[in-house]
Amino acid sequence: MDGTSTSVRHDQSGLTWALLLNSWSKDTDLDGMIKYAMSTAQCFPFWQRMKVKFDLTYDPDDCLIISEDKLQCLTILLPYEHVMSHVTEMQVLGYKIEHVCIISSIDVKFNMVWKKSGSKWLIHMDVLEENFEDCVSGFENKWRVYAIEAYESRSQIFLIILCEAKLNRGKNLDQKCYVLKNLTEHGRCVERFQKTGYSMVTQSILSTKDGALVSCIYEKVSVCIYISY
Repeated sequence: MDGTSTSVRHDQSGLTWALLLNSWSKDTDLDGMIKYAMSTAQCFPFWQRMKVKFDLTYDPDDCLIISEDKLQCLTILLPYEHVMSHVTEMQVLGYKIEHVCIISSIDVKFNMVWKKSGSKWLIHMDVLEENFEDCVSGFENKWRVYAIEAYESRSQIFLIILCEAKLNRGKNLDQKCYVLKNLTEHGRCVERFQKTGYSMVTQSILSTKDGALVSCIYEKVSVCIYISY
């Protein structure tokens, strides 16, 4: 059909896939998009059969996929020990993390979506669960938390917190963030915050041997009214 684009591939891993889009593709790196999507499926051994290995010969180019217009990048299966150096390099190039997905297994791997941005943002790594509230409260009113992800490493649970500079623009932003192991308490929080006018911005869940760890961000925006006499 006119205005649609279809691509069918068979790659070296033995996977055959078909992708149907409702518009013409401006970016021909569809293989990269599929690799990123498949890298989030922990139960599917797709990457176990790939020739690309992340070891002492690690090359950042193996992990990075860049869109044709260079406005968006994907980092796939980045080893934990290379995260901060990679983040520093991407910040210098003017990119900001839009989304992060962490695979906690024997080796912790990071998937990231990057976007060109001039805004100021920070990343906090290896935050212990018990230190979460102290870390967030330290942002005062200058930073907005926009992503929280948990991961398991060295038999401990850590958090990665992404925040960006708050912009007033005539609006007050009130945030509520929490990390809970008790799913019943999480349900109560959802009900309580929704009743008081908060909207859930993002939620992530980490499965653990003891159950699950839920991370949530809620926001309530109110307009500032200035009256002059």
